[in-house]
Amino acid sequence: MNISDTIRSFNDVSGESFTLSCSIVDDRICLKLAGKVDIQNPDELLLPALLKLDKDFVESKVHEIGFNIKELEFINSSGIKVILQLVMGILNRHGDQQYKIIFYHNPESKYQKKSFNAISFLAPALISFVP
Repeated sequence: MNISDTIRSFNDVSGESFTLSCSIVDDRICLKLAGKVDIQNPDELLLPALLKLDKDFVESKVHEIGFNIKELEFINSSGIKVILQLVMGILNRHGDQQYKIIFYHNPESKYQKKSFNAISFLAPALISFVP
């Protein structure tokens, strides 16, 4: 299955107050996390989906994805940990199995900047945070 088929067959992950989706926008893979990630164990819902997508991205030799958090109102520390697990997994692989993540945020959200901008310092060559 190619990456386009994988993305088309991806089922959105929905919690009580958030949604994770994956699509192709302008020929780029785009993850979107929206709503409020404030459940006690977001890793039970989010982590398996992110790890499956990550595996598919590596197998398909994806070089870059967008991660839209513009509509993310809140993410608790457990949710941030899930995102960090994805990022650290990418960083711990050889260069040919890594891909860039561009986090697209709402520039008016101080919360997003505070929560996500620090992630870009882990690997500035692979992770960026832009409006």
